[in-house]
Amino acid sequence: MTDQDVIDAMHSDTQLNRARQIFSGACAAIEQAAAQRRPAGPIEIRRMEFEAVRKIAEALGVQLQ
Repeated sequence: MTDQDVIDAMHSDTQLNRARQIFSGACAAIEQAAAQRRPAGPIEIRRMEFEAVRKIAEALGVQLQ
């Protein structure tokens, strides 16, 4: 993607941009949880990852078990 393609995609209401927004938010939440005085443990981090994947799949119209 060119720089302009990225900017255009960020301003669009597409499945791709919605999935990116979920991914970005989840990354930030996981990073913040890991940076706490008492960081989230590996199970909690994986829980957050699975929740992000479910939300991304939903944004893409993919049904998971």
